[in-house]
Amino acid sequence: MSAAPSRSSQLHLDAAGLDRLAEELVAHARPRASLEAAPVPEPRRDEQIARRIKQHLKARDARAALLPRGWFSDPAWDILLALALGHHEGRPVTVGDACGTAEASQATALRWLHNLERAGVVNRRQDERDLRRAFVSLDAAVLSEVGRWTMRFLPPTG
Repeated sequence: MSAAPSRSSQLHLDAAGLDRLAEELVAHARPRASLEAAPVPEPRRDEQIARRIKQHLKARDARAALLPRGWFSDPAWDILLALALGHHEGRPVTVGDACGTAEASQATALRWLHNLERAGVVNRRQDERDLRRAFVSLDAAVLSEVGRWTMRFLPPTG
């Protein structure tokens, strides 16, 4: 009869599982031919991506007029879009701003942001002028993948 695994071995297994999850997320964030769009000059591409994400978020907000907000909750995706939008608009995004865009409670949004950080999808840096505040941004590979997805699947705006 074998003994139950110790707490330290369970933690080791949990950490290994998180490492595998992070590797999978980064692997899926690598460019794939199926998401390739025609090359667009960078400044113009930034503007196009930002406009498309804004339009998508506007449509999502309009949906709330038809059905209760909590019916369509995807905090991780909301956070990814907020961070991509901030990048393409050239503005820093605080932890509070990122969590405020999620269609979830503050605690749930913070939990998802922490999960994304642990997985290596989101980077956090302390505000040097105000140590109570931190900025978050997307990993470069994930940002690139969100940009490709946006250009492929979100319609151009007029």
